[in-house]
Amino acid sequence: MRPSAFAWLVSLALLHAACGSGDGRTTVPDSSMPAPDVAGANEPTLTDAFAAPVDIGVDGGGPVTYPAWPAEATVATASAKNAFGINLSGLVYEPATATTSAGLWAVQNEPSKLYQLIANGSAYTQVTTAGWITGKVLRYPGGSGSPDTEGLTRTDWSSAEIYMVAERDNEAKDVGRQSILRYELVGTKGVLDATHEWVVTNDLPVASLNCGLEGIAWIPDTYLVERGFFDESTQAPYDPALYPDHGTGIFLVGYDETGMLYGYVLDHQAGTFTRVATAPSGQTRSVDLTFDRDTGTLWSLCDSQCDGRMTLLDIDIDPASATAGRFILRATVPPPVVLSNMNNEGIALAPLSECSGERRSIFWADDEESSGYAIRRGFLTCTRLY
Repeated sequence: MRPSAFAWLVSLALLHAACGSGDGRTTVPDSSMPAPDVAGANEPTLTDAFAAPVDIGVDGGGPVTYPAWPAEATVATASAKNAFGINLSGLVYEPATATTSAGLWAVQNEPSKLYQLIANGSAYTQVTTAGWITGKVLRYPGGSGSPDTEGLTRTDWSSAEIYMVAERDNEAKDVGRQSILRYELVGTKGVLDATHEWVVTNDLPVASLNCGLEGIAWIPDTYLVERGFFDESTQAPYDPALYPDHGTGIFLVGYDETGMLYGYVLDHQAGTFTRVATAPSGQTRSVDLTFDRDTGTLWSLCDSQCDGRMTLLDIDIDPASATAGRFILRATVPPPVVLSNMNNEGIALAPLSECSGERRSIFWADDEESSGYAIRRGFLTCTRLY
């Protein structure tokens, strides 16, 4: 074999090995970022002087590429040290209500666990009641297996449900099992059995093992109808009434190996699904998704293989456009430089209601728990970035 051909095969193998997580990677020390050893210590920060806010004069004329993180570049650790180990892969920020405090939901793909976190000083630490103190073990319906849970999302905040994506069973790693799982956030047991599983493997392109579904975001029907969302299955504007058992929104999932996004309506009675959207994320990979319910912006995250860049999408409302009613790329944003070499695989945003001084929190989950810290917090402008 010629050396050039050998090098190409090696690089291809490394690329596939790097997909997803739970593949035995060694944690890379992060000696640059100080952090508290215990929750509640003074919040450490590291400011990247090169990532000053950038005014690029966005006029809506096309996708925008930001040269640097377009907000305050301060980054701080936001979890207790050595709280999770590696493989924390997805985040959701849930705002406070009249009866509950704000907090984070975090999912780990191996071991397969869900964590409920609450602010404790400068860190977010595990809730200690109702069986949450060490996280709850996740199973497939019926209590079997160990899903390789890579991403999660919440629907209506008033609901008691949470949805996740998994790309295989950790107990059968050589077999792809691309699925969306639903869990109930009730009870005190330390194990959660999925109430539903929608296996979408045959509806998706074939992916290398550990390179399949990584992110998921719930998009409410109200937003979709208002924006004139185009339903690929009916080739017409989306009509929620055509899907009586789907709940109140659709789910977009991100595909690691290609960076494509797929939208699904999930039938909770029949256990079937309908694909209603297909869209490029704007990058070659998508490892997590989050939907900003205030600005109507979908965020897609790529990990260290893309230097942690994020793309922002929303629905094209120009009736004369070839992409009218579809999710399109609006902006590409690099992270604060101090995060660009970290393997962040989760992202979450605080709502506009928590803006203070024209900034709000944004969170990243580090799959490798660099220097012992898996969650970091930065700040984002309270205005839309495109």
